[in-house]
Amino acid sequence: MLLNLSFEDTSPIITYTNPSNPPAGSLLWGASTTTDGCRGLYSDSSFTGTNINKATMALTFNGTGIWIYGANRANHGNYSVSIDTQDFGPLSGYANDSGCTVLSDFKALLFGQAGLPMGAHDVTLTNLPINTSYNWVDVDYITIETEIGDAGGVQVQTSTVDDSSGQFSYSSGWSTSRATGQTSYLDGTLHEANTNQASVIINFEGQAISVFGGVDTPYGPFVAVLDSEEPLSLNAHSYDFFPQTLLYHANSLGEGVHKLTLFNGASSFDVDYANIWSDNSTIPLNPSPGTASGTPDGPGPTGSNKTSGALPTTSTPIGPIVGGVVGGVLFIALVGALLIFWQCRRRNRQIMETSALANSSLQPMRSIPAQHMSIPDHQADAHRKRAPPGIFGHQNTSSSAGLTTLASTISSPWSPVTNSRNTQSARGYPGPTIPSPAQPFILRDDDAWHLSGYPNEEEIGAGNGAETILLPPDYSQATYTTC
Repeated sequence: MLLNLSFEDTSPIITYTNPSNPPAGSLLWGASTTTDGCRGLYSDSSFTGTNINKATMALTFNGTGIWIYGANRANHGNYSVSIDTQDFGPLSGYANDSGCTVLSDFKALLFGQAGLPMGAHDVTLTNLPINTSYNWVDVDYITIETEIGDAGGVQVQTSTVDDSSGQFSYSSGWSTSRATGQTSYLDGTLHEANTNQASVIINFEGQAISVFGGVDTPYGPFVAVLDSEEPLSLNAHSYDFFPQTLLYHANSLGEGVHKLTLFNGASSFDVDYANIWSDNSTIPLNPSPGTASGTPDGPGPTGSNKTSGALPTTSTPIGPIVGGVVGGVLFIALVGALLIFWQCRRRNRQIMETSALANSSLQPMRSIPAQHMSIPDHQADAHRKRAPPGIFGHQNTSSSAGLTTLASTISSPWSPVTNSRNTQSARGYPGPTIPSPAQPFILRDDDAWHLSGYPNEEEIGAGNGAETILLPPDYSQATYTTC
């Protein structure tokens, strides 16, 4: 998600450089501007300016856009801006207003660039005086645009951690008070390093972090080390005291636990609080009182971008989700139990019906003459009855030692019940076929032979002695299983 982050001209992450051997009477970057009559029209009533030719302001940021704000005034001249390898300018900072009456000349956009690829970029603003009358340039504040989390994310959460939190681990050499200005700190608390190499470790989980503290005249250099990266040298010195100033910022860290360590130099610096950003954080969102704040208004700045406060956040209710999951599991288990119960009842009913049929009285079929043999008395027997349709469905014949066997299967509208474990493969070895229990066909006496179209006892004796044996179904092959 795109996030706008604004910070003041006094932030140590901005580097101001004066050329060597400036002319006498030149005003260097960082010279006091407390006597300027228009100071109150700048953001946070502060600005950093110079009238030295080739003096530069430089910043390295990780993001997709940057906007530099300052003032257009009657004593301002030209300047140029470069981003990475692109140069822009000369640009004019002049305005025909010798007083402080035109408000639009202050907090004015000096330069802006959006649509940069996400990553590290170097920006440099260079003063280019026209002459000694039009030779000023100043910086009020800067807004950068960056990505927190996934590019397609829809929300960013931030938490504010005060210096008294357990997430801050201090070495020796720190004090928790200062002579003046303590009430300007968040919750009225701070930690000030008074000895060389005094350190503080901030353990956090998130994708970006900003650390705030005060800048002041007696303050000086300090070093920041994030995880195992190279040390970064910064400087908390300023021409005046400004609390709650952005001391350090890093983003695109990736989710997970990180460690930031700050080391004091030979002078002093202090720590007030930290803002931690994440796109998936479950940490409650607290207001961020600093002048540098993130706003999800991107891309590009909106107004002065000096808004403070919390970023919008939402939370997902856990109770309904857990209840829905448990209810779904119970429903699936109930349906599965009912299905198993139904299958067991159906299988038991089929087994009982098959068992009842197997125990019924089936008499062996009588032998009949082989059909392939020439028996004139029966080939022309036109009055002979055929088997009722639908009972003997098909015939399979096979010969062995001059004998022919008639294999007849019983068919009905009911599907036969077979056991897969006793069924032979499809090579021609079918398993036993069990008659339908709905209409069992049982041969009981000689009348049944005539009804079925078989010859009577007299007809059997008319053959040449060769008989075909018709065997009953072998019910002993059926295997019964119960649930």
